[in-house]
Amino acid sequence: MLRERAHIFKNFDRAADGVVIIISYLLAYIIRANLPGLSSLSPLIYYLWLLVLIVPIWLILFTHFGLYESQRMKSISDQFVSILKGVLIGGVAVVSILFLFKYTRISRIFLFIFLFLDITFLWIEKAIVRECLWRIRRGGRNFRNILLVSEGDDKGSFYNLVDKHPEWGLKVVHRLRFNPDSKKITKKFTRYLKENVVDSVFFDLSSENLGKIAPMLQFCEEMGVESHTLVDIHTPVIAKPYVENFFDMPVITFSTTTQRFIPLLVKNISDRILSLFSLAILSPLFILISILINVTSRGPVLFRQKRVSKNGRIFTFYKFRTMVEDADKIKDNFEHLDETIGPIFKIRRDPRVTEVGRILRRFSLDELPQLFNVIIGDMSIVGPRPPIPEEVELYKTWQRRRLSMKPGITCLWQVSGRSSLDFENWVELDLWYIDNWSLSIDLEILLRTIPAVLTGKGAW
Repeated sequence: MLRERAHIFKNFDRAADGVVIIISYLLAYIIRANLPGLSSLSPLIYYLWLLVLIVPIWLILFTHFGLYESQRMKSISDQFVSILKGVLIGGVAVVSILFLFKYTRISRIFLFIFLFLDITFLWIEKAIVRECLWRIRRGGRNFRNILLVSEGDDKGSFYNLVDKHPEWGLKVVHRLRFNPDSKKITKKFTRYLKENVVDSVFFDLSSENLGKIAPMLQFCEEMGVESHTLVDIHTPVIAKPYVENFFDMPVITFSTTTQRFIPLLVKNISDRILSLFSLAILSPLFILISILINVTSRGPVLFRQKRVSKNGRIFTFYKFRTMVEDADKIKDNFEHLDETIGPIFKIRRDPRVTEVGRILRRFSLDELPQLFNVIIGDMSIVGPRPPIPEEVELYKTWQRRRLSMKPGITCLWQVSGRSSLDFENWVELDLWYIDNWSLSIDLEILLRTIPAVLTGKGAW
């Protein structure tokens, strides 16, 4: 019953958001049409087709950012961030569509007004809904009844947590003290479930007792009551736990990288599409750079090197050659000039770099062949930069975690100072990116990459 109610509420929530989006859109049109000193707008009929596109895009993005999941344990600021991400990314998508189809009837001022009103009204709507639900819960309604099975004389950490957060709408209606040596606990448990209203059962037990609750878990399954076990086998600092089905066997997975399939699939597909598109557009530049390298220095146009990809995989890494031929063989002659701290090797005025190579490096043009690595699947557009195997051998244990995600052409540290940052800062920024990854962060890094490349700041 509660699942059905939750499904109905989600649909109601989506419908309410759709109404707010439409109201914001029409109100933005009215405001823009009545602003003095500006050119007249096209008739409303030329704007309505875009609204038909905007509503589903917004709702899909809001679903992606978790706005229609249970909000019991999320703050209003969390909801605001989800709204902000969805509206801004949707706005970028709409502007891109208008640009690609060269549709000029939509006023840019109107779009800014709409985005502002939409964010504001959606946030107000969510705040009103939260307040209404909170008032209902304070009146003793809209609670999920919890049966808690825990050990010891105290009520347990789960009970204390729920008791501190009544806004979650959870109520521990009964607590059974678990005694692994007593057979009465199972009888008490089954009798209580049969005779009382219970929405969920929580087992707050130590790991050595988890194997002894199989009869109770089976009874919950037969009754159709949700059961949850608080697993006290490992308290992760960084890794996030996920429960998965592995050939009908429940498995708890601890992963430091995101396990969201759809966003990762979108990243994978968009990487390849963007790479193919970039190669088609930049093909004349590829030809020009190849000619310049070929006529100004001896050696191949492309530089190939073994690099380390996700979880230690080795792949062939491509760049335009910026150094003299066989530069790796004379690297030892210049190690005393190394200006970095850590397992990396960089010289601000590396004597092995050619004149054309300095220009390519300054504007990161030497990185362009890595678009082929992205198409092959060895790299991504955005991700930690791939190290060479010799560097990885010198990594400390905590630094190896930067290999837990597919490497990229651009990354956070490249738009935050590039070579002017030391290795420790590189790794810290890479780990922050891995821990907080989202499609919106990728988009932000891509947008910041453009001025970083054009200015050449920190590149050497």
